[in-house]
Amino acid sequence: MGWHEGPLQSWYDIHEAIRNELIRIKRLVDEASVDDRERLDSISDEVHFLADVLTVHSLAEDGVAFPVMRSHGIEVPPSFSADHHRELSTLYAMRAALLELRFHDAGQDVAPTLKRLGVLIDAVGNDLDKHIEAEDGELIPSCEAGMSLEDQASMITRMVADTPAWLAPRLTAWMVSNISMDHRVHLLTGWQEAMPPAVFADKVAMIREGVDAGFWDELVSEMPALAD
Repeated sequence: MGWHEGPLQSWYDIHEAIRNELIRIKRLVDEASVDDRERLDSISDEVHFLADVLTVHSLAEDGVAFPVMRSHGIEVPPSFSADHHRELSTLYAMRAALLELRFHDAGQDVAPTLKRLGVLIDAVGNDLDKHIEAEDGELIPSCEAGMSLEDQASMITRMVADTPAWLAPRLTAWMVSNISMDHRVHLLTGWQEAMPPAVFADKVAMIREGVDAGFWDELVSEMPALAD
């Protein structure tokens, strides 16, 4: 992803974070065995969290972004919303498979379930890759070309307004830690310029509390002002 100056940068960034999260989950699944309860628990936590993130993000697109875009004369094919339902359905199937792997009866053959889990993560990964590529390459640029900066800012503010309070801290730290360093600095610089100081301080606190010490030190070395 290249530079996309303006209010919609965080839309591109969460897409980058989602893609990187899927790569991590796929690696965990590929390395899992039916006897590795610790790894299965880790996969389950990652998949549950990704489902929460995708649900909130998909709702923000379907309930805010797409209607706003259509009101500005921008075409949004219904297939984008259909993609959301299909992707979330695949994650539901993954969660069900993980429950079977974690809580099966003694002697129950769950090797086919582990194989099915691998098929499902490949399916949702391929699905989301195509979906995000279409949004990043066609849909969001249509907003940038067809909407004023003020309207873009208003739309993105409304998109994030419905993020549940219990999810916001983890989601903020997760998104910042799952994008490249240059995009990280670019995003945080934009937040610092656009947000009231108290709001930006809250965002920084969420990141500080949600990442490990090594990550935080590396981030501060790139943006020393974060330590103030």
